[in-house]
Amino acid sequence: MSEHSIPPNPLPKGDGSVQEYRFSKQLKKIRTQFIYVNGINTPPDIHQNIAILISSITKTSVTGVYNATDGMLGDLKQCVGDWVRIFGSQIGEEGFFRDRLSESAINNLASTSVAGRISAPYLHALREAWIAPSDVKPAKKTVDEVRKGLSRNAAALSLFDEVTRNLNRPKIIVAHSQGNLVTSFALWAVQSLYGTKGMSNLQVRSISSPSPAWPRGINHRIKVYGQKDDLVTWCDPKNWIGARSAGFWRIYFGDNPKDIRGGNAIAPHDVKYNIERTSLAQRLRSDAK
Repeated sequence: MSEHSIPPNPLPKGDGSVQEYRFSKQLKKIRTQFIYVNGINTPPDIHQNIAILISSITKTSVTGVYNATDGMLGDLKQCVGDWVRIFGSQIGEEGFFRDRLSESAINNLASTSVAGRISAPYLHALREAWIAPSDVKPAKKTVDEVRKGLSRNAAALSLFDEVTRNLNRPKIIVAHSQGNLVTSFALWAVQSLYGTKGMSNLQVRSISSPSPAWPRGINHRIKVYGQKDDLVTWCDPKNWIGARSAGFWRIYFGDNPKDIRGGNAIAPHDVKYNIERTSLAQRLRSDAK
């Protein structure tokens, strides 16, 4: 399809702006809604271009939730704040420790060393006492209380509103870089209001993620894509130790050829690069069937 046949698509108007993007006037009409949340330091035209690219892959419209840039330093400051919030207040329940203290992880440790055999009973006891049940019940909060908690992040608030507008409609969120922190922040809010069952129709396609944790309701419905030499992915503590435990999400690495990197340290983090160099495009086509 020629570039001239692409219909007019509006640029996002500001932080948290929600727009529909279309690669063609004639697209498939499917029940699943695709949502794109951009990453750090992304100007409006790049957000628009990537949303249209995803539309061209899925052959359906894409809802863009714009995570506006405040410059690299401003974006990094917001990233650090969101990362600490997710890690500090929620990771103990849902993320790193649940992964590392899974039954299979403890049993594997016990089978590999004397210290592991000695510590295994205590680790199992800690797991039973600390790790929350898999079915997280809704907290006693109102919609207004949850939205107020998200108000510091306009993109997260808009994503929350877009997701909860119709929880019965299947949705696939494609999040890149800082967009993963935005998405995780919004999905924690969804879970606090509706419990894990509120996310039964949601899936995430995560690209180059720095997010240290995701709400339990999205586990088994998230696929993570990235490059081995993308330093941003090392902000996820699960990448510090190695492969994730059985039952948790795995990362789909691309080929990352040297001639593409070419001394440009940011190339492995680029969203288009990851879409083209991993199996993500194939997955999105499959998602759109």
